[in-house]
Amino acid sequence: MEWEEVELEIDVRDMLNILPERYKSVIIKRFYESKTLKAIGIDLGVTQERIRQMQAKALRILRKRENALPIKDYYLR
Repeated sequence: MEWEEVELEIDVRDMLNILPERYKSVIIKRFYESKTLKAIGIDLGVTQERIRQMQAKALRILRKRENALPIKDYYLR
């Protein structure tokens, strides 16, 4: 693994720490563990629709300019 990839991974982890714990859990299960909305809903005891809403809210938070700045550099290289 190159040092740039390691830096990116660290920055992504730092970004995820911005999120409330439940939203962070949804994003990790959805994108790192490749679980379905339904499977995550069962794990957390909520509906599939609620997981979809939480995922959408978490992604909105992460896309905010001030939150996305740490990884912006990786896309501009």
